[in-house]
Formats: sequence, C-alpha cells, structure tokens
Amino acid sequence: KDLVARDREVYIFRKLLVHPTEKVSDPRLNQELDDLIDLYDSLKASIVHNIISRLANTLTGFIDEYQSLKSRQGVLDFHDLLLLSCEMLRRSPDVTSYFRSHYKYVLVDEFQDTDPLQAQIVFYLTARNPQDQTVWHEMPIEPGRLFLVGDPKQSIYRFRRADIEMYAAAKSALPKCNHLTISK
Repeated sequence: KDLVARDREVYIFRKLLVHPTEKVSDPRLNQELDDLIDLYDSLKASIVHNIISRLANTLTGFIDEYQSLKSRQGVLDFHDLLLLSCEMLRRSPDVTSYFRSHYKYVLVDEFQDTDPLQAQIVFYLTARNPQDQTVWHEMPIEPGRLFLVGDPKQSIYRFRRADIEMYAAAKSALPKCNHLTISK
C-alpha cells in the first residue's frame, strides 16, 4: 500500500480507538478495526494485570516486613490500636462494661469519615448487649447513648478506609432514632 493510504488507515484506527462506536464505509476495514480494537483491549488488560500483580507482590513483601519491624520494636500503629480495641470490646464483656459505664453518651462528628473499625467500637460502646451480636450494624443501640453527625457528600478520607456504605449501614441500623436533616 502506498504511504498515504496506510497513514489514512492509521488515522482511522486511532480515531476509532478513541470513539469505538464510529464505523467506516468499508465492511472489511470495519472487521479489521474491530479485531484490532479487541486485540488492543486484550493487550491493555494484560498489561494492567501484570502491573497490578507485580505491585501486589511488592506490597505484600513490604507489609510483611512492616509487620515484622513493628513486632521486633514492640510498637503498634493506629490501625493496630483500632483492631485490638475492637477485638477487646468484642471478646471481653467486662472491658466493654467498664468503658460503657465511663462513657454514657457518645458523640461522633464527621461520621462520614469513620472507618468500619471505628464504627464497630462506637457501636460496642453504645449497644444494649454488644456481645450478643456478631455483626456490628445489627446491634440494638440504647436510646439516647449515640449521637452521630455526618454529611456523606463531604467524605474525604476514603484513603483511610472511610466508607460511604458503612455510613449508610450505620444510618439504617438506627431506624427508630430521630434523624434530623439540615439543608442550607
């Protein structure tokens, strides 16, 4: 093929990669372009898969080394503290009772930025019989013990495990409570 025709085909292919729903008048060329687009998508998916696999392997090694370093130095990070606190409240009715007696009322501001472990801790501290439940958002909250303030439109801490689905689960777990919506 001459250079002009080949350049025209490359131009059309590039245009179709950006706008794959557009077609050209030659059905044979359409089929070739469809095959090329499928091949391109497959290659792109393969490259992404390889990058994610390598990244996951690298991060697994990093995380293992980080855990080992914390263990050797006898330190905990913030996530460890949340995990251990939640586990302690879940497993020990005496500890839960102790903290429930010291914190009669719990107010959580910016609840939309709360991660699932933090929500579990709040529910353990305010539920009627927390040890009777295995799923935190099924715990019946004692009336008047828990006050949540949050706006799901302002959630900015997803990188820290804040989760809008968790926010919705917590809100639906409190169906008999008073919900006050403020706008403007």
